[in-house]
Amino acid sequence: EERKKNPSVIDLFKTANLRKNTIFVYISYFSVAFVFYGLSLGQTHLGGNPFLNFFIGSAVELPAYFLCMIFIRYLRRKPSFLIFDVIGGLACFFMVPSAYTWLRLTAAMLGKLCISGAFIILAIHAAEIFPTVVRTVGSGTSLMWGRIGAMTAPFIKELELFMGRFNWSVKSNSDPFIYIKLPAGPGGTKLYPTKAIGINGTASRF
Repeated sequence: EERKKNPSVIDLFKTANLRKNTIFVYISYFSVAFVFYGLSLGQTHLGGNPFLNFFIGSAVELPAYFLCMIFIRYLRRKPSFLIFDVIGGLACFFMVPSAYTWLRLTAAMLGKLCISGAFIILAIHAAEIFPTVVRTVGSGTSLMWGRIGAMTAPFIKELELFMGRFNWSVKSNSDPFIYIKLPAGPGGTKLYPTKAIGINGTASRF
């Protein structure tokens, strides 16, 4: 009997569709984690009480999780991810002068809520999109790209030295964050739909 070959990262790039899905999942994971942790680090720099900002920034994740359950229940994974991802990216891109603390805090919290939702939906979709034979490798390497995005986010804070007099969220998201977010939104439209479709046991479909 022929011994089964252990799957590797190379197997994720052997077929065109699987390669496309893998690349877009990697980009989306990097992008969402990058913005999520960037907003988490920057929420105390939005003006006003930093402790209250931190509390609100953490609390908005709870409704995001409940919204995710509703969205993935009644919509497909792909449109649900795109809704959260695009709205979150636009909220990050929303530029508000420093005098309007409440408005920029609202925009940042909306971005945090939507990015939190996109993170959860992406985790579910990514686990379903890979065939069983390479699911562990695909999910693990996707999380690795998410961690790379998370590790990169703190360095964006240093860009304050080179930017103008807008608030932290606006300065970071309107330049490096939004450029990282741009590929993820269109990329999400290319992902394979998984709602009401059986889990793939092999890579033959791809």
